[in-house]
Amino acid sequence: MIEDKIKYYEDNLLKSINPIVLSISKSNKNNQLQKFIKGNCPGLTQPNRQIIRVGECIRKVDKSGRTIFYLVTQHSQERPDIKNIEKCLYHLHKHCEKYKITDLAFPKTWTSLGWHKISKLINEILINNGINCSVFKNVENTDTDCTDSELSIDNSIMKLQNTDRDISQLLFKVKNNQIKGFQIENNVLFKLRRQKNGKLFKQLVVPKELKLDILKMCHDNFTGAHLGQRKTWIKLNNRFYWQNSYQDTKNYVESCGVCSRIKDPPVTRAELKPITEFQKPFDMVAVDILELTRTNSGNKYVVVFTDYLTKWVEAFPLRDQNAESIAKIFINEIISRHSAPSKLLSDQGRNFLSNLIKSICQYFKINKVQTSPYHPQCDGLVERFNKTLCKMLSAYSNSNQTNWDLYLPLVLFAYRTSQQATTSFSPFELLYGREPRLGDLDNYNLGYEPSEFIKNLHENWLLARTKIIKQAKINKLNYDSKYKLGPPKYKIGEEVRIKLPQTKIGLKPKLRNDKWSEPRKIRNVITAQNVSLEPDGKIVNVNNIKKKEPKRNAEFIRSSPQKTRFGRTTKPRYKIN
Repeated sequence: MIEDKIKYYEDNLLKSINPIVLSISKSNKNNQLQKFIKGNCPGLTQPNRQIIRVGECIRKVDKSGRTIFYLVTQHSQERPDIKNIEKCLYHLHKHCEKYKITDLAFPKTWTSLGWHKISKLINEILINNGINCSVFKNVENTDTDCTDSELSIDNSIMKLQNTDRDISQLLFKVKNNQIKGFQIENNVLFKLRRQKNGKLFKQLVVPKELKLDILKMCHDNFTGAHLGQRKTWIKLNNRFYWQNSYQDTKNYVESCGVCSRIKDPPVTRAELKPITEFQKPFDMVAVDILELTRTNSGNKYVVVFTDYLTKWVEAFPLRDQNAESIAKIFINEIISRHSAPSKLLSDQGRNFLSNLIKSICQYFKINKVQTSPYHPQCDGLVERFNKTLCKMLSAYSNSNQTNWDLYLPLVLFAYRTSQQATTSFSPFELLYGREPRLGDLDNYNLGYEPSEFIKNLHENWLLARTKIIKQAKINKLNYDSKYKLGPPKYKIGEEVRIKLPQTKIGLKPKLRNDKWSEPRKIRNVITAQNVSLEPDGKIVNVNNIKKKEPKRNAEFIRSSPQKTRFGRTTKPRYKIN
């Protein structure tokens, strides 16, 4: 429709000379003039540029040889300056006399500048001096031509409406006054709606053949810019109407592949599953690598081991983080001191998934488990300690951060001898069954007698485990109440997308269009929290996947009644007399 209107102006108005109004703001006059000259009159030299002022008429000849006049006017608070327009028209009259121009065609946009005042000036300055201004002499004819140009578009819509079964029935009812709220204009059916302010507006009743095109225009094109369901439907509903348009819009947006790759789904989380699979110290151990700055001794990494029951922490500086270095520390420092744990938890780093670590775990019969990708919450115990460790080291390291490894054993001693919030014991008490000796601090504890609940070490372990389980239940309750639980239940063979948190080098994360991977099929549903995917059996957390969008086809456009979630059948909202 817009292209047809443009073609109309090209075929009719541009046969004669079309003066163009350049209305600039009073506050930014110089900048707007320079932009106009640069874009429309690049051939003007600098001295000539300074001559152009408000209230003048600029003549330009384009590549096709057509003459164009620019009337440089000025406005203040969206009101035109009639005096400047009068000066422009006098200059325009001089140009017409000089170049023997007898026909001018003013566009209808001049009405926004004050139609009556400007028309009087044009009559006095131009028309009375023998210059034909066709728009003002033949206003009615011009309007008729415009509607004739639009008639072909209206006829095509009329044909589609007549061939549509539902709309043809609706047309029959409207013509026979059997239904209200509709209007026929130029043989095209519109629905009448009332805005919140009480004003009526028209909605084009859309035939089935045009629904997909309109949905694409309101969502995929630049007019929609892939906004959400609500904004897309409001934009559509302000202009078009068909039954169940909201549901069709919702289905269309949900099936958009671009939106599926760049947008996150509604925040839903699987239920929190606390880790309580331990009975005694070093029954279950978590391990992680912490990267810091390179020290004077050449150390850059810290390998951290944390016991789930006592919260005892072992941390050792390393020059590198390869599997050989980690395996050496694991055997010489952990297994040799505390014996082999029953379960070892790590992330999916290559060093922890190496064949060397697997061989050690097989030899000592250790159940080696790992977290799902991009889900550090599973290993939250050691991740939280890493944050505490960095804070303690930052209090003693130098400004260059090159001596933190010297203070690592001392800050570990301070942490081990401090009470842990969950167990109400220090890791030292739970591991050794006695209070640590802290030098001068013991002088203030004269007459100290151990409490009854720490006389028996096994009772301490049982009490600590009970408190850990109790705190885990509280954490689960807080987590489950914070998030909307119940992510979609996934089935074997179903296609899903994986969230990709990493951004390619050189790109900005805010402008990413690949936040979600290409669809992959589910191989197996392991638990309510984890699934494995094809083709490599990769295990991912359900919080990091979402269902693939449905395929977009004609089934999204449903003109027939639909069933609601309550089992009722929707009916057209028509009011029949």
